[in-house]
Amino acid sequence: MKISSHTVARMLGTWQQGPGPAHQRLSDKLRLLILDGRLSLGAALPSERDLATALGTSRTTVGTAFRTLVEHGYLATRERTRATVRLPGGTAPERPAGTDPETIDLSFAAPAAPVEVLHAAFATALEQLPRHFERHGYDRYGIAELREAVAHWYRRRGLPTAPDHILITSGAQHALALLTRVILSPRDKVVIDHPTYPHAITTFTQARARLLPVAVTCSGWDTEQLRAAGRSAGLAYLIPDFHNPTGMRMSTSVRERLGLACPTIVDETMADLALDVPAAEPFALHMPTAISIGSVSKSVWGGLRIGWIRARPALLER
Repeated sequence: MKISSHTVARMLGTWQQGPGPAHQRLSDKLRLLILDGRLSLGAALPSERDLATALGTSRTTVGTAFRTLVEHGYLATRERTRATVRLPGGTAPERPAGTDPETIDLSFAAPAAPVEVLHAAFATALEQLPRHFERHGYDRYGIAELREAVAHWYRRRGLPTAPDHILITSGAQHALALLTRVILSPRDKVVIDHPTYPHAITTFTQARARLLPVAVTCSGWDTEQLRAAGRSAGLAYLIPDFHNPTGMRMSTSVRERLGLACPTIVDETMADLALDVPAAEPFALHMPTAISIGSVSKSVWGGLRIGWIRARPALLER
């Protein structure tokens, strides 16, 4: 997807305000647009010359900003092609010298492992392992005990759920990728929050879907806009619980009124983070056809790689 220079200029707004050299202000603003999803992953930015003209600045300023983003992993460049948006990969950066060890690293939305609890859980699982050896070891839905545990999590939150409504995956991202391949065809439209989780955008663009972003504003979700977008879409992807990246929660009244015409995937990975507020009810209480995905990556530990899909058995069979 190519983005015009005038579109980028409009997104940047008053980027020239603030301290520091112009190229630094420009690269910082572009980086924020990438992180909050307004510049989607894989999108091709305009050329340095065109963007400089649209911004009324020098090509040197734009070129230096682009090189900074390339060095930090936010842009990829190849000869005679536009710079494309990406996210940095690799291992966690080293803690800067002199940093207080109690400092929380906000560059990762994931907790460290709860060592004692997790070790005890692994020890218990190891004791239970021999009774599974008599089986062939293949279960496309996940082992029964785990599916029942996930189903119980939904029932505890007030949503009747049986194990045959659950498919175990290797994390919520795996769940989203599976559903995307099953539900979408190339050129289908997908309704997404704007901004939203960047890796979800990558999943949809790799499936050659067309994105229909609907803004999440300071007042929350726009029910009418979501409904209107859903009428022509093949899928919607929403994060109603502690939305990534805004942290907002969808109100009960919006959940009750929403009801989209297209299949709707609800990402509940963050649902267990209600530490100082009452837990929200599951979205599917109000939209029974909603497809819920979740994982233990944020509530327990990302290294477990346990996720799931909650959906009607017919969809899980597909």
